[in-house]
Amino acid sequence: MKKRNLIRALAALLCLCALALCSCGEKYYFALDEEGNFVDEKSGVTYNIAPLCYEAISVSSEIFATQGKVDFFAITGTDTSRWLSDSFGIVYYAKGTKLPTLKEMNVSHVDIFENDELVDKVSDPEKINELKALYENGKESAYPGAAGLTPNVNLRLKFADADHGIYYVLAYLEYPQEYVYKNENGKTVNCGKKFIYNRGEICLAVDGLPTGVYGSVGTSGTDSSNG
Repeated sequence: MKKRNLIRALAALLCLCALALCSCGEKYYFALDEEGNFVDEKSGVTYNIAPLCYEAISVSSEIFATQGKVDFFAITGTDTSRWLSDSFGIVYYAKGTKLPTLKEMNVSHVDIFENDELVDKVSDPEKINELKALYENGKESAYPGAAGLTPNVNLRLKFADADHGIYYVLAYLEYPQEYVYKNENGKTVNCGKKFIYNRGEICLAVDGLPTGVYGSVGTSGTDSSNG
């Protein structure tokens, strides 16, 4: 009798262990709506893909949800009912949530990257505003890369907004030669050598990095280069 009870107890323990392992490995899956948006059926939140100029500053190491081959993660310091990031670094925002523009962001600092390496960090509010002004005051231009030009300075300016846990990312590009092209009216346009590029959405001709940012000597100088 004792032996039979012991066997039953061991069997019950094995079942509990198996259930525990299954629950630990269980994934939570998002659904897809008719438009291809990701839907959290538990909360009822539908997530839209943000433009590629938005990036998460940092994310949780734990997977929040999965859909197909894409894993979703909580963005550090933000509510998952509003913001998520996937394994490719793309930001998703809840339907009804307004994406902040660069002008609206409360930027604490700007991280400057070259070849995925952090090369400068700008925390001075005056310099941050000057960097914002590059984008706000730039002149719309065709993208030099579309004409086959290769920049000799290729930076990523990542404006950090801790309130939203996201970066607003702009490419800063300098070319060794001036970019001259003919517009749709046949007029020759000289756009200069320095540009801000917003991930395929808009290209702007600018004066150059503010003095003291990543080795720049200002718009009147000749060096805003790799140091």
